[in-house]
Parts: sequence; C-alpha cells; structure tokens
Amino acid sequence: FMGDVAAALRIADLAVFVVSAVDGVQVQTEEAWTMAARLGVPRMVFVNKLDRERASFDATLAQLRDRLGAGIAPLELPIGQELGFRGIADLLTDTAHIYDKGVPHTEAIPDDMEATEQEVHDALVEGIVVADDAMLERYLEGDVPALDELEHTLHDGIASATVFPVVVGSATREIGIDRLADFLVEIG
Repeated sequence: FMGDVAAALRIADLAVFVVSAVDGVQVQTEEAWTMAARLGVPRMVFVNKLDRERASFDATLAQLRDRLGAGIAPLELPIGQELGFRGIADLLTDTAHIYDKGVPHTEAIPDDMEATEQEVHDALVEGIVVADDAMLERYLEGDVPALDELEHTLHDGIASATVFPVVVGSATREIGIDRLADFLVEIG
C-alpha cells in the first residue's frame, strides 16, 4: 500500500483514504478529504497499522469523526490490539474473520467483544436506515432490515457521498487486505 499516513487512492470514482492507527489523521488527509468533498467524490477510510505499538482504533475513529465530519461509519472492528491484532469483526454480518499468515477463517465474534460489537452494529444499522425514509419507519416499528437491504442502502449512501465506510487491517501482516479489495469490487 502507498505510504500509510494519508494516501488517497482513486478507484472507480471512490477515494480511499489510508490512515495510520498509530499516527492518526494527518493534515494532508484533511486537505485531500476537503477537496474530495468539494468535488462530491464518494470516500472511504482504511485504518491501517493496527498491529503496531501504540495503535488505537478508538482514537483514530474519534479523530476521523472529529476532523472529517458526519457520515463516518465503521463497518468493521479490530480483534486484538497492537501485536495481538489478529482479525476483524464484521459489523454487518456479526462474524469474526481471524487471520493466520494472511489467510482468514470465519468464526463467532469473541465473547469479550460481543457487547461492544453489538452496540456498534446497532449504531451502524441506525446510521444506514436514516438514509431511507421507508426503511427508517419500519425500523422504528421494530422491523430490522435484512442484510441485503442494509447493503443496498449503504451502497446508495456511499455513492451519494453521505456515508463514508471505515474498514480496518494491517497491510504488512495481510490482515483485512482481502476484505478491502472485496469491498472495493462490491461498491465499484
């Protein structure tokens, strides 16, 4: 991956911002984000270097929300911290993807993450359904939309540059890179 700190890759009308979980949001990231916003370019963020000492997903996510504004939507949470970073919790499917030398296998969300994952999952679903009035009305009546409905509405939010997905990983340890590539293909 290009220099991690604030590289923005343009892929099929989507700007992908790579932000280091160690260094956080840099000035050049903010400048490139502002330029993309002015142009109405859909954007997403890949939080990299989660396997490094002093890496903090929570601090990086807080910076993303504070400096880049509304619409930041984490689709994944890291499993493990720093050198113990070993996988990704997918918030839409409620599954864990654990990596061994770049090869993932799927399992249940770890018990120690279950409450946090469910809380962030619920916030993500709420953030997606507000983009569709009919879906929001159903949701408020207790009808949780199916995964394919959520994905469709999320895709529309990304295309309209109102929702900015955040995915996680480590380029050097090949954690999450496959998921990032798959996501780019799906929304491209």
